[in-house]
Amino acid sequence: MVLGDGLLGQMMEPVEIKKIEPKNYDKSWALTGAKGRAPHRITSFDIDPYKLEEVVKHLKEKYEKIKKNEVMYEEMNTEGAEILIVAFGSMGRISKTVMRELEEEGIKAGLLRPITLWPFPEKKVYELGSRIGKIFVTEMNAGQMLEDVERVTKGKAEIYFYGRPGGVVPTPKEIREKIKEVLGR
Repeated sequence: MVLGDGLLGQMMEPVEIKKIEPKNYDKSWALTGAKGRAPHRITSFDIDPYKLEEVVKHLKEKYEKIKKNEVMYEEMNTEGAEILIVAFGSMGRISKTVMRELEEEGIKAGLLRPITLWPFPEKKVYELGSRIGKIFVTEMNAGQMLEDVERVTKGKAEIYFYGRPGGVVPTPKEIREKIKEVLGR
C-alpha cells in the first residue's frame, strides 16, 4: 500500500521517470474468479486452534522479517543537532527547508524523514531521540505519527508536536518559529 498526502497530488514540478523493465512475477496467488482452478481462500482463520496457532506464528515471522528488512528513512544533519525534526510526506519536504533556515540562524536541527510509516523506523527514532534529547514532530494531521514517536522513544527524549489537520499547509517560517519557541530562542 502506498500512502501519500493530498498536497503531493497537486504539485507541479519536473519529474524524472526511469524506464523499469517488467518482471514476470508468479501470480498464482491472485484472486481471478477461480476459472479453471480451485478457489483461493485468503484467511488467517481456522476452526482448529492448533492450525490457527501455526498460521499466526507464520504471520508473526513474516511481519518481523518485514520490520527487519523493509524500513526506509532519510536522515540528515543529525550529528551535533540540538533538536531532531521528524516529518514525513510534504512536511518532510518542508522540514528540509526549515532545517537549512535554522542553520543559517545558528541552530543545528537534524531531520529524520520516514519513507515507510510501516514498518516505522523505530530503532533509528529511538537512537536519535536518546542521543539528541529533543524531538519536534510535525505533521499535516492530528498526530498519528506522534504516537509512534512517543511509543518508541520510551521517555528518552522531550517530544514536541505541531500539526495542521484538514489540508492547511504550514509554512517553513511557521515551523521554524515553533522550533525556536521550543528551544527558547
